[in-house]
Amino acid sequence: PRTALLFPLTPKKTFSIAYGLHSQLQPTGTYFIKIKNQHGIDYKPNADLGFSKAHHFIAALHYNLDRYHSIKLEAYYQYLYNIPVSQLVANKVSILNISEGILAEPLINEGKGKNKGLEITAERFLKNSFYYILAGSWYESKYKTTDGIWRNTRFNGNYTLSLTGGNEFSIKRGKSYLGINLKTTLLGGFRTTPINIEASRQNGSVVYYNDLTFQNKLPDYHRLDFRISYRNNYKRFSLITSIDIQNVMNRENAEKEIYNPLTKQIEYARQNG
Repeated sequence: PRTALLFPLTPKKTFSIAYGLHSQLQPTGTYFIKIKNQHGIDYKPNADLGFSKAHHFIAALHYNLDRYHSIKLEAYYQYLYNIPVSQLVANKVSILNISEGILAEPLINEGKGKNKGLEITAERFLKNSFYYILAGSWYESKYKTTDGIWRNTRFNGNYTLSLTGGNEFSIKRGKSYLGINLKTTLLGGFRTTPINIEASRQNGSVVYYNDLTFQNKLPDYHRLDFRISYRNNYKRFSLITSIDIQNVMNRENAEKEIYNPLTKQIEYARQNG
């Protein structure tokens, strides 16, 4: 169920509140992992995992400055429960931190999570062929396993900032236009568990400080995207030719920390340029 209430304050200002109770299936492969029981027989420990659930609370203030400019301020809080986590108290694994692969171990619906944040968006609607959207947020994302301790999730970067804008120039009035658009994104880095470099050197492979799960933070993520387009209008159709370049500055953002057994040093695994 979801519900929302909208309160007009003035002709240009509105205030709204909303609540929703959401349920979500787990990633499909999670239900089908097989392990051996104490008798050496394969079984599926996660076949009966229940839905993850979450209470969502939102309050927002929307202010139209004029016909072409608006500002929106939104606060939210999410409380997550029935989250699949490891059955082992010593294991800090939660499905909230998984972005790739499958958790190949027995899980139980006893984990929790909470997200809270504040977002602000300033927008100029298309006027005289120019528009922009400036959006920023501050947030916190935490999770808890069966040991009862709240920790950072992998995705607790704490802030985001993005600017999207563009302009369209008339080449032949009503018939052809040149468009230029840019988008820049800045995100707080993902969280990572610190690597015990001395233990890793002795072991020959990575060893983590598991009592410091997701305490470190990767460098910020930044990307600039560029698009240029040319539009021809005909009597019954239009033709658009465009070039889109993602990450035009060729930034190779850090994806995670790794231990390199050849150099015996901690390095960043980086995303594509």
